[in-house]
Amino acid sequence: MAGSRRAKGKPMRRTARFPRRLQRLNEALAATTDPRARVMIAADHYRAGLAAHPDPQGAERLVQMLVDAGNRLYRKTEGGAGDGDTQ
Repeated sequence: MAGSRRAKGKPMRRTARFPRRLQRLNEALAATTDPRARVMIAADHYRAGLAAHPDPQGAERLVQMLVDAGNRLYRKTEGGAGDGDTQ
């Protein structure tokens, strides 16, 4: 059965997957200070988790948070212009 094979005395691969992913995430985030790259790394991590464990409500909250944050950045660069509408 896929995913259940293991070397003698080692944990099943399934139980070691998350720590490996977390380690790769932390290494990728530590390797860059560019905010855009860091956002993309975090978004890719979330997308992978969402593919494995769908959470439409959590995803929608994150989408709304990102849209609101983007709108705040645009308002900053445009001198406060905008009505605050996220639609």
